[in-house]
Amino acid sequence: MEKHLLEAKQYLSHGLKTSAKNALRRKKEAEVALEKREAARSNLHALLHKLQDAKSDAMVYEAYKAGIAGMKQVFEEGGLTLERVDITVDEMNEVLDKHADVQEALSRVTVDTSSLDGDLEKELDELLSDEKEDSTDALSTGLNSLGLRDIENLPDVPDTDTSSGGNSSRKALVNVT
Repeated sequence: MEKHLLEAKQYLSHGLKTSAKNALRRKKEAEVALEKREAARSNLHALLHKLQDAKSDAMVYEAYKAGIAGMKQVFEEGGLTLERVDITVDEMNEVLDKHADVQEALSRVTVDTSSLDGDLEKELDELLSDEKEDSTDALSTGLNSLGLRDIENLPDVPDTDTSSGGNSSRKALVNVT
């Protein structure tokens, strides 16, 4: 095509208009022929793809048939029927219901915790006793560090109630248990 275009330019440069026109006509014919070949090539590619798709479809079809035959064989050999499956599922549900009943019955069994409760109460009393002793020891230590050994001889605590108008005092009460 480029060759025809160059020829047309050459003819024009020599003043041969008719020859240039013929060169352009050959160029156009070559382009049309090329387009036809491209279209044919494209059609061939499409046909090859369709052929491959058809082969693939045939393989899928054969795989379906083989799968169906295999399933039929399994059903026949295993004796699988809808009726037998329903019976088996019903039996399984009955067994699962019995299991749930057994689980419920086992969860109702009570454990005698009275001896355990007694031990726990005793341990709790010991902990409380130890705690009282620790707090009494801490109070005594604190009072001793202040030079106060006798709790009964503590000084009077002033009354902070200003509504009475006087300065009354009360004996401080300390309850240590």
